[in-house]
Parts: sequence; structure tokens; C-alpha cells
Amino acid sequence: MKETSRAKKCSNIPASIQEKIENAKANGIELKGNNELLSITRPDIIKSIHQKFLSVGADIIETNTFGANLY
Repeated sequence: MKETSRAKKCSNIPASIQEKIENAKANGIELKGNNELLSITRPDIIKSIHQKFLSVGADIIETNTFGANLY
């Protein structure tokens, strides 16, 4: 079966940013606040995670705002 270009593009989606944040916590990196608050308290961590995703060829990265909305 021939893979479409859309399928090829979607095959390069990185792991969840939440997963990477949990890995950082497990490795002893001090993080303050919930994961969404890290965009304010530790923007360096969020930037680093996104840069790593892009450096390995990710086509899509997600925001770090899942629980930051009222609704």
C-alpha cells in the first residue's frame, strides 16, 4: 500500500510535551507549578523541549496549555 504525503507528514509527530516534562521531573530538574504554569515559571524548559522536537525533524509540536483554559 502506497503511503500518502499526508500520512508521511503525520508520521513525524513527537511524544507528548507532558511526557517530556514528567521525564524532566524524574531526572531531578526542579520545576515549579503545574505543567501549564511552566510556560511562565520555567520557559527555558518548554523552549528546550520544543527545540529538541524540531531538531530531530518533528513536523508538529503541541502547546503547553492543555489545562490552562477555564472550560
